[in-house]
Amino acid sequence: MLLDGVDELESWTRKHLTVSLDLQDWEQLRWCYPHQTQLLRGARAQLTRSIFQHPVNPYGCALLTEGEHQVLEHLHHDLLSCDLSMGPKSWQRFWQQYTRPDQLLWTEIHRQQGSFTLHCAPIDVEPYLRAIWEQQTTVLFGGGVNVQASAHLYEKTLGIEDVTCVQFGADRHTEAIQLYIPDGLPMPNTPEFQARIMIQIRDLLALSRGLGRPTVLVIDDLPLKAQIAALLAAEFGSRVQVETPALGQDSILVTGWDYWLQVQHHVPAPPLLVIATLPIPSLEDPRVAGRVAYYKRRRQDWFRLYLLPQTLRMLQDAIAPAREQQGVVALLDARVIHRSYGQQILDALSPYARINYLDSSLFTQSALPLLDHA
Repeated sequence: MLLDGVDELESWTRKHLTVSLDLQDWEQLRWCYPHQTQLLRGARAQLTRSIFQHPVNPYGCALLTEGEHQVLEHLHHDLLSCDLSMGPKSWQRFWQQYTRPDQLLWTEIHRQQGSFTLHCAPIDVEPYLRAIWEQQTTVLFGGGVNVQASAHLYEKTLGIEDVTCVQFGADRHTEAIQLYIPDGLPMPNTPEFQARIMIQIRDLLALSRGLGRPTVLVIDDLPLKAQIAALLAAEFGSRVQVETPALGQDSILVTGWDYWLQVQHHVPAPPLLVIATLPIPSLEDPRVAGRVAYYKRRRQDWFRLYLLPQTLRMLQDAIAPAREQQGVVALLDARVIHRSYGQQILDALSPYARINYLDSSLFTQSALPLLDHA
């Protein structure tokens, strides 16, 4: 079996195994068990009251509390007296997943509608995939499986054994990027960060204007993204577009990571890709916090087993269009210089020509071949 695009296999598998329940599923459950209407309405009312007490956050979701787990456990226990096989398929799948160990349960909160959606997904997909590899010989292809010659972490994550790993290096003459990392920028969590990167962004936009393709600014922090988009719109007017695929030749697309990864193959490849901060999953996202807690309970290195691999894969995917054009990638996050994991990030971006200055030759074809990292 040949399987391409395996960089995303873990997330694809988890997404496929995720079971979600919304208002319609609760109604279907009530239709299947009309004699349990009072029980079901009571359980849903309890969950609604509790879930809407969660603080508002930019991600619109929250992990289930112990009390909310208890409501579901009591509901499951009470429904065991019925024939669960007569219930809706969605609920059958939910109970099967819910009763397995190491599940991540969270709720998506629709505050304007006054409703919520429950989600249940496995934290570790390895048990679900291991049986597949045992059935037949498989060849896996991926662009960012591992930046090292072996793929031990990837093997562990997907439950693969007896692997022969072959790594093909990128062509330094056709796939290299110009990697601009300025010196002296403050850390992203400092008050000075926004003002300092705005200076860098203005300078980069001035040099890249008139190239005939849109410029892309990836800013995942929601308040920062809105603030920078507003400042740029005041200067550049309608050229500035926030997360829209309708781009002109001279547009400036301001986007988060998820949106850019969704549309990058449907818009012209940018000659300039500006990355404000590294795509390290935020612990403020309840889903990320839930997975980190899973590693902490096992006394495992949650940063190097989860956050860093996610960051490397997302970076490699995000810069692919710029690599096709041998374009400029501006990385404005000083952590790549000052943190111990910075070299791994740089290795993942290879091949590149690293520069720390700006001049008018930056966007000329002759500026690229002087590579300092292959």
